[in-house]
Amino acid sequence: MGISSWRRYPSLRKYFAEFLHLPFAAEQGNASLLDAIAMIRQLDAGTLKRLPPTVPTGFVPQELQRALTDQTGQINRNAWRRAWPSP
Repeated sequence: MGISSWRRYPSLRKYFAEFLHLPFAAEQGNASLLDAIAMIRQLDAGTLKRLPPTVPTGFVPQELQRALTDQTGQINRNAWRRAWPSP
């Protein structure tokens, strides 16, 4: 996600929850993205309170992978959500 996408994040987030309720399908090899969508739906619904240690990160661009974890090695929820491909 480029700098301009980070600046747009608040306005993008406003519509993101509704966007995620659309039906999604993925080609072979992209199941981690569908798993991540399911997790965000659960986070938004309140049925999932924290990201599990096995949270999907395969869709995150390589240059952002290091920014996903904090000093303890845990996935940072805000960084993970912002790492979604920009529209």
